[in-house]
Amino acid sequence: MSKTTIPRGGITADTIDATLIADDAISEEHIDATVITGSTALAATPADTDELLISDAGTIKRIDYSYLKSGTHVKLVSGSASSAANHDFENFMDTSKYNTYLVQFSKVTGLAGNTFDFQFKANTTVLDNSNYWYAVHGMRSTNNEYVNYGEGESEGKLGTPLAATSDVRGSYLFYLYNNPNSENMGNSVWGHNWGYRSDYGDYIYANFANGYNNSSNVTGFRVHASGNDNTTFDYAIYGITK
Repeated sequence: MSKTTIPRGGITADTIDATLIADDAISEEHIDATVITGSTALAATPADTDELLISDAGTIKRIDYSYLKSGTHVKLVSGSASSAANHDFENFMDTSKYNTYLVQFSKVTGLAGNTFDFQFKANTTVLDNSNYWYAVHGMRSTNNEYVNYGEGESEGKLGTPLAATSDVRGSYLFYLYNNPNSENMGNSVWGHNWGYRSDYGDYIYANFANGYNNSSNVTGFRVHASGNDNTTFDYAIYGITK
């Protein structure tokens, strides 16, 4: 068995190299926590390009988080919309990963008997030209039918008007389709809304669809409760992976 001679005067810097360290000799108690360059907790969903370590048949390899995240619905943005005339949603679209998005509005208050007007956006520009086609069909709990429609309008409609008083909540769930090829009618919305109407005195729900008859490069959208500036709600937007 070979032996290593310690130089007279002790071991100096950079004297010990990998050939002098036995295999499996370094265990966890000898590793300082600063070996991890960012030793604080991430406390957030990893970015797609964040890397994790994984054992591939005993070989440690790096892998991007994008290969590991489960499911087809990826939460892109969420929060609470404060009282305002217009609510804009921008900078969440990524056509390299998603063509379809699921949008959820919950605890919607302050609509005061109005629908949400819907308009697509191209960066910061609101697409308010006369290119929206929409259709709404719903029912009231008193067995009355609700119908609304339009062609060549400056905005679409998200369902039926809800909540004529400030303390009644409504809900929305809809899909937004963004065609990356920017074809006519390539951008559209389809979904549902439901809630109580105090001035009607009954529960009301609706299915709705909006189509945008133009080839603009859509990057986001705006909703506005016409005639009322006090609408608030919680929101979440999910990208549906291709």
